[in-house]
This record gives sequence, structure tokens and C-alpha cells, in this order.
Amino acid sequence: MKIAILISGQPRFNREFNDLLDNLNPNDQLDFFFHLWNSDPSEIHWIPPTWPKTYDDIRDRISSNLPANANIVDLRVLPQIDYKVTRNYNLTHWSNPVNIWYTYYGIKQVNLMREEYEQLMGPYDLVIKARPDTGIDSPIDFNFIKEYLDANPNTVIMPNDRRYGMAGDAVNDLLGIGLPKTMSTYCSAIDYFDRYNDQGCPYHGETLLAWHLKANDIDVPETNFNCTFREHWYKHNIPDYGKWG
Repeated sequence: MKIAILISGQPRFNREFNDLLDNLNPNDQLDFFFHLWNSDPSEIHWIPPTWPKTYDDIRDRISSNLPANANIVDLRVLPQIDYKVTRNYNLTHWSNPVNIWYTYYGIKQVNLMREEYEQLMGPYDLVIKARPDTGIDSPIDFNFIKEYLDANPNTVIMPNDRRYGMAGDAVNDLLGIGLPKTMSTYCSAIDYFDRYNDQGCPYHGETLLAWHLKANDIDVPETNFNCTFREHWYKHNIPDYGKWG
């Protein structure tokens, strides 16, 4: 099976990301797309302190830690663009409009990279949107997921835990699996956040994503796997970078 894996944001690679890599099928073709900010690890606690500074070294670091059946199709390491909030939002205690924008902007950009590649090489069987600090707790049967999604295409498969939301619907925004067309809709959520906010949606990341999926009739059924996310940091109060450190 041919699977695209989309990774974006700060290069917060840690032990949890290896939980994702270790639970992928070694027989699938895994094509990775990275849209990363060129960040200084001395300024951001979550980034491995030995994270390299040059493009070639970053590519080598990532490539050396990926499984044998993985390929870096596209890697972009860019200065973080300037963004400022220019309007009033329907804020909550958990709202951080700047962080929300950067998160979902990166998701949109890395998906555009995938779409550009698909125009040349054809569509993927599955698309996984993930993060460099998130994993899964058990192996996933991607053949079963593909069969399910072929029968239920307007669906995103996500971990059953860490589903949050403030408007009646809850989602896990750390990891999602879907067919290419559905994941393109998922990854375009940022284009509609202002509209949803004007419609009364709280400006909160998971809530906005849940609103977007519901607006597009995308189902998020219960699943039988969970994600791992900063669990080693929560236990020991320091990040565990694993082999990325």
C-alpha cells in the first residue's frame, strides 16, 4: 500500500514519534512530507537540543531515523513567517489564536506539498496527518482501514483518546487517517476558521476542526487505538527525545 505521511510545525521530534514509526507496516510504501519551521532548539524546550541547523543535516537526521520502507518525498525547512491576530475572536480560557493559526497553517501547507506530488505521480491509497511529537500505542491494520474507508469515504480515522471540543463535538487533532480527497478537506480547515468563529464556534483548535469536519459531513467513528503524546514528559517533567536527541 502507498501511504503519504504529513508532518508539519516545529521540529519537536521525540520518543513518541518513534511509537508511530514502530507501529507502521514494514511492507507498505511510506512517503513522508515535512513542512518544518527552522527553529532554534535553545529557544524552544520541546525541540531536541542537538537539532541540526542546516537543511542537509536536518534531512540526514530525519532520514537516518526513518524505517527502511520510508522515503522523504519532500522536506521544506522554512523561517517561521510573521503572523499577528488582526480581528476579535470568540475566545475561551484555552484559546491561543496565534498557535492555532501556525498549527493549521502548517497542516495546510504540507498537504499542498502532497497534492502537488500526486498531480505528477498519482494518488495515495491513504494519507496520514501526524506530528513529530505524537505516536500510536499499537499496530494499525491499514488494509482494514483502507477497506473501511473505501466503503465510507467521508471518514477520518483518529485515535479514540484525547478527543476534545467545546461545542458538543470532540476530535483528536494530533493524528488523522483518511483517503486523499477527504484529507484535503481536513487539511483546509484553516481557510474557514474566521467563518466558523463568526457563526459562533469558539476559537479553540479541536473545536474548530470538529466544526469543520461536521460542516463537511465527515464522520469520526470510535476506534480501537490511542495515541501517545508527551507521555514521558508528563511522567518525568522533562522531554524524552529518544534517538532524536
